[in-house]
Amino acid sequence: MKSLSGVVNKCKCMDKRRGGHGHGSRSLPILHQAVTWSLTSPLYNDTIHLTGFYIILDENQLQEFFDTLIAHFNHPPHEPHIYAGDFNAYTAEEQENHVTPQELRTILRRSADINPAHSPGPPLTSATVPAANYRGRLLLNMMNFLQFIITNGRFPVPPPTL
Repeated sequence: MKSLSGVVNKCKCMDKRRGGHGHGSRSLPILHQAVTWSLTSPLYNDTIHLTGFYIILDENQLQEFFDTLIAHFNHPPHEPHIYAGDFNAYTAEEQENHVTPQELRTILRRSADINPAHSPGPPLTSATVPAANYRGRLLLNMMNFLQFIITNGRFPVPPPTL
């Protein structure tokens, strides 16, 4: 059996809008959670980065949290980085806008929740749209900025076996 080892990099998120510069006594911690593991193995030449997170169902500090996730994306481009967790967000079937038509020939389209009420907020949205729709727009904005794709709903689910 080969081993897998790594280090944990916790992301301390602070809300800079509430006084201070993110480190002072007047700053408040962001309640959303994230941690990154940088994993290595003799089976793989590069480091794999896995960021786990949870976004609470509170609309405060969402933009700051997404900004922090983007700011902490500082790994070499050849090292895979996976974000895994619960965004509590609606993205419906909206595709990432950085994926080219040529790439869509090799990347399966997402076939997710087709309920129109579960679409992300409009591109120039704010926290005034329904909560999960706003989180969906922020998620898509982050995916487009980092040039990542959402894998949920992209791969066929095999039928259950009896």
